[in-house]
Amino acid sequence: MTTMFVQLRGVVYLLVLLQCFVYVACAEDVVQDSTDIKSTEDDVDQLLNKTVATAYERIVNMSGCLSLFEDNGELCEKSAKRADVIAKNITVLREEIEGLEKGIPASGSKDEWILKNKDGIQQNIRDFDNVTLSLVDMGLLALSCREQFVDLGEDIGSLVAARERFLKVHKDKTHEKRGVMKLDERSSNANQTLFDLKERLFSEDGELKPLENVKKSMADADEAVEKLRETLEKVQVLASVSEVFKGVDFENIGGEKKDIVAKKLEEAKETAKQKYLTLVQEELVEDEKRVKEEERSSAVIKEADDVKERTQETQEEKKKEEEAGGEEEQTERAAEEARKKAEAAKRNDNSLSPALVHSSMLLLLLTVLGYTLVC
Repeated sequence: MTTMFVQLRGVVYLLVLLQCFVYVACAEDVVQDSTDIKSTEDDVDQLLNKTVATAYERIVNMSGCLSLFEDNGELCEKSAKRADVIAKNITVLREEIEGLEKGIPASGSKDEWILKNKDGIQQNIRDFDNVTLSLVDMGLLALSCREQFVDLGEDIGSLVAARERFLKVHKDKTHEKRGVMKLDERSSNANQTLFDLKERLFSEDGELKPLENVKKSMADADEAVEKLRETLEKVQVLASVSEVFKGVDFENIGGEKKDIVAKKLEEAKETAKQKYLTLVQEELVEDEKRVKEEERSSAVIKEADDVKERTQETQEEKKKEEEAGGEEEQTERAAEEARKKAEAAKRNDNSLSPALVHSSMLLLLLTVLGYTLVC
C-alpha cells in the first residue's frame, strides 16, 4: 500500500513538472510572437521608406524633364508644321526632277525649269537644316530624359506592393502612431504623383505628344530630303546642288550644346526638387503647428484641472477647519459644563461637615466601649 502511494505521488510530481514546462513554452511562444510582429513592422516600414525615396527621386527627375518639354512644346509644334511643309515641297521638287529625266518637264523646257527651281531646292534644304538645328536641344533633352521614363510601371508596382504589405501588417491602424501615419501619407502622395506623371506622359494629349509629332514630321522630311539628294546626284546638271547637304556638322553642334542642355536639365530638376521639398517642409510645419496646438490644449486642460483640484482642496481644508473649530467649541463647552458641575458638586458635598465628623467619632467610641464590656 505504501509503495502504491509513493508511486502515485511521483506521478503527481511529474504531472506538475510537465505543466510547468508547458507554461514556460507558451510564455516563450508569446514573447517570440511579439518579437516577430515588431520585427515584421520594422521591415515593412523600412521597405516602404526605401521605396518612397526611390519614387520621389524619379518624380523629381521626371518633373524636371517634363517642365523643359512643356517649355519647348510650342517650338515642337511650329517645327513639326515647318517640317511638314518642307517635306511636301521637297517631294514635289523631286517628282518634277524625276519627270525632267523622263523628258516630261512640269512647265517650259528642262533648262528653264532648272534655272527657275535651283535656288528653291537649295532653300528648302537649308530650311530643313535650320529646323533640325532648332531641334538639337530637344533631341539632346529627349536622349537625356529617356532613362527617366523607362520602367515607370515597375516603380509604380513596387510602391503599390510595398504599401499594401505595410497596410496589411499594420492592420489599417496607421493613425495610431504619428510616424506610421506620416509614412502612410507620404507613400500615398508618392503613389498618386507617379500615377499623375504617367498620365501626363502617356495620355493621348500628354506632354510628350508634341515631341512625338515633331519627331514623325522630321523623319518624313528627312526621308524626303534623302530621296531628293539621291535624285540630284543622278542629274548631272543638278549635281552641284547636292553640296548644300554637307554644310552643317550636326555632330559637333550637338557636342557644343550637350553642356547647355545638361545645365538646363539640372536647373529644372533642382526647381522640381525644391518644389517637392517645399511641400514636405510645409507638411512638417503644419505637423509642428498641430503638435503645438495639441500641447497648448493639453496645458490649458491641465491648468484647469489643477485649478479645480486646488479649489476643491481649499474647500475641503476650510470644511475641515470649520468642523475642527466646531468640535473645539463643543469640547470647550463640555469642559465648561463639566467644570460647573464639579463646582456645584463640591458646593453640595457634605462629607467634610462637623456633624458627620462627630457621628463617626461617636460610633468609634461606642464600638470600643462595647468591645470592652464583652471582654
